[in-house]
Amino acid sequence: MYPVVRVQLKIGTRLPMSSQKTTLVVGLSGGIGSGKSFVAGLLKDLGAQVFDADRAGHDVLCAGEIKELLRQRWGNQIFGSNGEVDRQAVASIVFGCNDNAVTELRFLQSISHPRIQHALEKFIETFQVAGNSDSIVIDAALLFEAEWDQCCDRVIFVDCSESVRRQRCRERGWSDEEITQRQASQLELQEKRRRSDLILENSGTRDNTQKQLQAMWAVLTAAVN
Repeated sequence: MYPVVRVQLKIGTRLPMSSQKTTLVVGLSGGIGSGKSFVAGLLKDLGAQVFDADRAGHDVLCAGEIKELLRQRWGNQIFGSNGEVDRQAVASIVFGCNDNAVTELRFLQSISHPRIQHALEKFIETFQVAGNSDSIVIDAALLFEAEWDQCCDRVIFVDCSESVRRQRCRERGWSDEEITQRQASQLELQEKRRRSDLILENSGTRDNTQKQLQAMWAVLTAAVN
């Protein structure tokens, strides 16, 4: 199966890429368990510099000022014996079944997203100024929700059947309830797909995904080289 490339972008989305542009910035979107990080790894092998928003978020939670804000909000029970934030404890609060979960998730995002965005902007600026990378990939589960897609020239939607996505999440140790709760906290898949520019099918084999991606990447990078 070959990649589906949309000929026209939706009004108000990304502009046509200029042949004068030296650094291509591509965002990865998709559902939980769709394989965005796997695709990011393949693109890294093709020479792209990858910004891992999840890793950046982890770094944010290690900052002293953030830990103090979380302590004031949720108490000491969210910290491990090493004094660091227990991400599983935080997840149980922001992805819980109670009515407060949405409020608590918004609080967490309000203090973490601006800092992640700052790290993202510095990451992009570093390679653009140095001029030593032709492409940057943003691997972010909340690419659209956090509006980081505005940093992108193009967005690839990593498509995958729900059964495969759920199985991958179970292999991470998540229960079906956890999967459903986390999915509910994100933009609907159809909306993510609609707002993306290219579709990459990732329900099959690694080789199949890799072949699609290589063809897609050749087209994208040719536009800025």
